[in-house]
Amino acid sequence: MDTYTSNDGHTELLLCLHGTVPITYRSIPYNIPVAFWIPKEYPKSSPIPYVKPTANMLIREGRHVDKSGMCYHHYRSSWSSDQKHTFLELVAILQQVFAQEPPVYTKPTSIATNNMGSPQIQQESLLDRTSPSQQRQSMPSQPINNANPAISQASPEMPRWMGD
Repeated sequence: MDTYTSNDGHTELLLCLHGTVPITYRSIPYNIPVAFWIPKEYPKSSPIPYVKPTANMLIREGRHVDKSGMCYHHYRSSWSSDQKHTFLELVAILQQVFAQEPPVYTKPTSIATNNMGSPQIQQESLLDRTSPSQQRQSMPSQPINNANPAISQASPEMPRWMGD
């Protein structure tokens, strides 16, 4: 049990389940850290899922995740306790959504200069990996560099490969 604070500032003591949702993105397995808040009205009300990035991750806002990490999907908004909606099915849906649009990426680790004198962003992987054997693989991310507007930002639809 932990204190949950809703968007309107209301607080209440709820059960919170922490774990990871396994996904495969571009043929590489990853674990997305999540927390599921279970409302007192469950199963009549949907669990409230949040992406919970680790210290070296940032949230990537998208169609299904806001900047706080709260996850949205029509499955949640149409939730009912008629046995058509289940916790496991919600996890499976988030797994599919996250595999299409990963909700986290790794914080940039450094900015180096290449031989041509232009900055280059070096990064580690987008997500925590499920296997240490994949530590050299990198994932797409949006570069964060407000100091130099000449460095283009990758769009959410077309992530840019950085590193390796």
